[in-house]
Amino acid sequence: MKPYYYVYRYNDRGPKVRHATLEAAQAEAMRLCEQHPSESFEILKCVGFARTTKAATFWMDGEEPPKSGNPFRYVKPPEYY
Repeated sequence: MKPYYYVYRYNDRGPKVRHATLEAAQAEAMRLCEQHPSESFEILKCVGFARTTKAATFWMDGEEPPKSGNPFRYVKPPEYY
């Protein structure tokens, strides 16, 4: 996976647009600086990320379902003759 770039406005929420090249990110930063001259914009390069490979559920104290099976499973209704 190739690195990509974000433009971040200092003290704002996280970046919103992913740029494939440094040049595209720089052009976006310059455009934003012209629109907001009192603000500061940073160009961030993403070089890696973390991702879980297995889902896990963490229960609050006393909220875990019983170990004897899934209490929410579908139970087939009795058949009528």
